[in-house]
This record gives sequence, structure tokens and C-alpha cells, in this order.
Amino acid sequence: MLACRRRRNISPIQTFLYRQTLDIEAMALIKVSNLSRKPRGKWETRRREKILYPLERVWAALTEPGQLAQWWCDEAEIDLQKGGLYAFTGKTVFPAPPPAGTEGNFEILSIDIPNRLEYRWFIGKVETTVLYELESNLEQTELVITQSAERCPAWPSSNCSPNWWWTALPALRSTVLVSPELDTGATIARAARDQGCASGGSRLINGNLAEHEALED
Repeated sequence: MLACRRRRNISPIQTFLYRQTLDIEAMALIKVSNLSRKPRGKWETRRREKILYPLERVWAALTEPGQLAQWWCDEAEIDLQKGGLYAFTGKTVFPAPPPAGTEGNFEILSIDIPNRLEYRWFIGKVETTVLYELESNLEQTELVITQSAERCPAWPSSNCSPNWWWTALPALRSTVLVSPELDTGATIARAARDQGCASGGSRLINGNLAEHEALED
């Protein structure tokens, strides 16, 4: 004799809790960002930007002197290797140059093409480090810029306090959107080549890009 099963009535609250459980399980399958979240100094400001173009295109906008001058500075000199230069000047750059004789300004501290670039930037007498971290997610790029120091250089230590990154990152995104077809493959290849040289890089002066290679004896 077949037993008749009684249908169980599920309350709206139970239904809601069940769906929440499914959502949590689904979230566990989502890729967790590997970008750094650990505090890097007593003072720190961090900005995050999502750009709807591939990582290589965003890397080029950050590291090509001609591209950098479109959203960040007037002149740039870049030598993409550890110990090389990531230098920029201009009226839109923070107007507090370091004291004369300061060593190590704009020095590249670490680089992992095309995912990570860290450099030293003196603001007045305060030594800060700037870290670019890029992560690809399908056809878009997540860019996190972290600037840190052992003391506050110019403004309150808060991600909610306006600083130059607030205007710089939207300008970067606009630059990528306006000229998305840059030859990013050549940019990455040249950066990798220059990183293996003793010295080298490129410089933008008054709108003109000049390349200088290492000379072998």
C-alpha cells in the first residue's frame, strides 16, 4: 500500500532564507580579486577604477610617455625597469617639488609587466610610494592606485578626501575611450625588451617622443 506524502508548506521567511543561502553559495564561485588591500603605510590613499578596455590598453596609457601626457602631465620620461625612471612634470602635477639634491625621486621600485608598477614620488620633503595594480576581468580592467607614506604629505588621510587621483583617473579613462586602438602589443614588447637592458626608455618633451636605447660596448 502506497503511503500518501503530505505536502510541506514553506513560509515566505523560509523561502527568503533558502534563496539567501543559494546566493552565498554562488558568491563563493566568483573570482576574488588579487589586488592588494593591506595598508602600506601610516598614511594612505587608494582609488579604484574600472575601465571597459583590456588590461594591455590601460597599461599603455599608464606607461607610454605620449599617453601619460594626455591625462596626467606635460612632460614624461619613462624607463620601464627596476631602478629606472617614471618621471613627470607639468602644471597639472602637484606643485611641491622635492628639495634640491633629493635622490631617488621617480625611481621605479618594482615592476611586473603589465600588471604592477611601483615607484617613489617625493612630495616636498615627504617620500611617498605609488603602486599601480591592474587586473583583467574579461574585456575590462580593474585598476587600483595606492599612494602611501609614513606621514601625511598634504591632505587628510581619507579615501573620501579629494586629491589629484580623483580627477586623474576619470581623465585616464577618457583617454582610453578616445583612442582605444593603440598598438598595445608593441607597447608590451618594447617594455619587456627595455626591462632587460642596462638602461633605456622614452621621453616626451614638448609633445615629441624620443627613444633612447642602451649602448653595448
